[in-house]
Amino acid sequence: MGAVVSCAETSLLNLNHRPQIPDFSPLTCHQSQIESLFQTLGSCLMAIVNGIGSVLQAIIAGIVSCFDIIISCLTCGRGGGRRRGGRSAV
Repeated sequence: MGAVVSCAETSLLNLNHRPQIPDFSPLTCHQSQIESLFQTLGSCLMAIVNGIGSVLQAIIAGIVSCFDIIISCLTCGRGGGRRRGGRSAV
């Protein structure tokens, strides 16, 4: 009949064709697992450090606000900071 050959048949006929086998050597597998472990630990530690930093920032902002309120009360609101109304120099 005809000389029509499908792709599957041509790959079977090609004896020089070798399929690419992924490199699953023990060193490569363990190396990627160790890298993944260190990346996970680094991300976890950075999340903890960022959390501690946020907590400290909130505490310091609260302390500063308390001092601002105390100073404002002691000076009857004339301690500086924002100006409330008044005349412009224009």
